[in-house]
Amino acid sequence: MFFDLSGLSVPMHFQCIVVQLWSLNMDYLIMWVVFACAAFSVADRIGKKRYLWFGIGLLIGPFAVLILGLMSVRSGEKKV
Repeated sequence: MFFDLSGLSVPMHFQCIVVQLWSLNMDYLIMWVVFACAAFSVADRIGKKRYLWFGIGLLIGPFAVLILGLMSVRSGEKKV
């Protein structure tokens, strides 16, 4: 566990809720970073600015990958 609430005088059910919310938020954070990495990879494959799309992926998550997937590859850009 990342933190200990046992020293505080709060009910046990509140401690459980806090730990569950912390875990849920970490799951979303990890998922968002995975989508940012996917946007980085897709942007690299279609010849877009990788780091820009990594940042956009951090901001809008799966929508960045969707947008990149819908973008057409212009002629002369790198294709895989």
